[in-house]
Amino acid sequence: MRVRHEAVIFDLFGTLVQSFWEGHDDHLSDMASALGIPREDFARAWTETCRERLIGAIPSIAENLRRIMTGMGMVPDEARIAEAERIREDFVRGRLAPRPDAIRVLDEIRAMGIKLGLMSDCSPEVPRLWEETSLFGFFDAAAFSPLLGIRKPDPRMYEALCEALGVRPAQCVYVGDGGNNELSGAERFGMTAILVQPEDGGNPDPYTTEARTWQGPMITELQDVLRFLE
Repeated sequence: MRVRHEAVIFDLFGTLVQSFWEGHDDHLSDMASALGIPREDFARAWTETCRERLIGAIPSIAENLRRIMTGMGMVPDEARIAEAERIREDFVRGRLAPRPDAIRVLDEIRAMGIKLGLMSDCSPEVPRLWEETSLFGFFDAAAFSPLLGIRKPDPRMYEALCEALGVRPAQCVYVGDGGNNELSGAERFGMTAILVQPEDGGNPDPYTTEARTWQGPMITELQDVLRFLE
């Protein structure tokens, strides 16, 4: 007997919005310049603190920048930090623009009476900026890694979102670009997992390892999710 799907959970970057990595190197260079740190040194320190950002151990971008400056033996300059934080937020805000078909697909899913959830591994400014986006109002619940203190594919992340949506895992479709083993994590938790991979390949993301190995359902356009719900 086919289970009726009661909810669709979407990944954010590379799924509902474009990959996070387009223009990433340029914005790191701009942040390094604002702080007065050589680009290579800043990029290395930024990468080294990535995990702490993603699980909320570093609560803000400003605090992250203070720690980087302190770790380099510099006295944190709040004016420079504020400028680098602005550069970061402008970059992230630009990356949160929805894919061309995202709004229409979300609208159709809601019209079917199906709930919508969002799950994202991200740094701490994303949950705040999320509320400014045109996507925000479509979702019934969201799970952001820095707010939960865990990352995909930790089953507690899927569990938290199912509880917030009031659905069982078997009633959920999970849609993502394959980052951080999110698809196999969703499948192990009992969800139907679908890889979204544009035909043009999109912008390569070093973390979407499952995009190259996934053997389950795959779509090339977001609108193809609708056929799984009919």
